[in-house]
Amino acid sequence: MSQRIVILGAGQAGGQAAYSLRQAGFEGAITLVGDEPAPPYQRPPLSKAYLKGEMEADRLFLKPLEYYAEHNVELVTGKAATAINLAAHTVTLDGGDTLPWDKLVIATGARPRKLAVEGAHLRNITELRTLADVDHLKKTAMPGARLVVVGAGYIGLEAAAVGVQLGLKVTVLEAMPQVLSRVAGPEIGAFYTHIHREAGTDI
Repeated sequence: MSQRIVILGAGQAGGQAAYSLRQAGFEGAITLVGDEPAPPYQRPPLSKAYLKGEMEADRLFLKPLEYYAEHNVELVTGKAATAINLAAHTVTLDGGDTLPWDKLVIATGARPRKLAVEGAHLRNITELRTLADVDHLKKTAMPGARLVVVGAGYIGLEAAAVGVQLGLKVTVLEAMPQVLSRVAGPEIGAFYTHIHREAGTDI
């Protein structure tokens, strides 16, 4: 009897899982569910080429839209899973739709931590995780505007560097004593601090 696989999370991991299943010869039903309106796409360029305007959104997509229909992958976008029933082998989605599954893959990825401070909900404050986040940021990224980046990890520093290149006045706020504190030692942190300050970023 043919099995049904439901993949929760239509990001890079979920999209690759569906692709790999078909490549491996799996012939059962595959349903790929994501809470974003876009099909699976790569995230690394969001804080670089896409933010800078050097890459169009469709170039981020892992596969052309027609791939999913051609390979019998049901793509459900703009829907989040709200409940998993392990006994009944079902997933409930926004709006109440229920999907049965024989195998369930959870590939929902991470979420940026929201600032627990007053005003964190204001209009020109955004995380940098999704296409929609970057599209929102690009609307206000006009030369001379001020950009404050909270967090001096890879993504924060990448966004800061692009902001300077776009003519923004950029400030990076980092709670730790150095940039890249989770992945680099003091010497590397000092090196990148120097590079960014030389480019015009206030750290």
